[in-house]
Amino acid sequence: MKDSLTLEYKYPLLSLFDSFLFHTFCHNSKQITSYSTLISSIYQIPNALQFHSVTMSGQVIGRAYNYVTKKFMNIVLASRGPGWVRAVDIVPDTLKAEMANRVKQESESGKLFGPQQLGVIDEIEIQEVFHPSPEDPVEHITVNGNGNGEHVTRKHIARDPAKQK
Repeated sequence: MKDSLTLEYKYPLLSLFDSFLFHTFCHNSKQITSYSTLISSIYQIPNALQFHSVTMSGQVIGRAYNYVTKKFMNIVLASRGPGWVRAVDIVPDTLKAEMANRVKQESESGKLFGPQQLGVIDEIEIQEVFHPSPEDPVEHITVNGNGNGEHVTRKHIARDPAKQK
């Protein structure tokens, strides 16, 4: 829910219901285009809901090289999770780029996942955007390493590389 609250703060008129409605009821491209235009005009959000590469779990925002499998892994910004839905198209591109760069940096350095985990992981899914938490007061994102559609591991990536554990 933190991500939805962040969206409401950045775009105070955008309701959680609108985000939910968009992701739940817009099934064909004509409906998506018309609803996207409506939301953009009502809330005056520039390029608010332009579609990029979208997977079932979210939007691909980058790629990282897996040195174990010698293949690239998608870095995906999750569009839903337990008890929440995120309108990924409204998340600013600068934030997406910052998150993708941090994930790529930590993953390709070999610090994020061990070789055994990397042997299975084919996707890195960002579940939570930058935030502090009681367990980890350093501002971080929470990522899942997934393989063959299954959850493998969960990690934190600090916004500031110097504070990465």
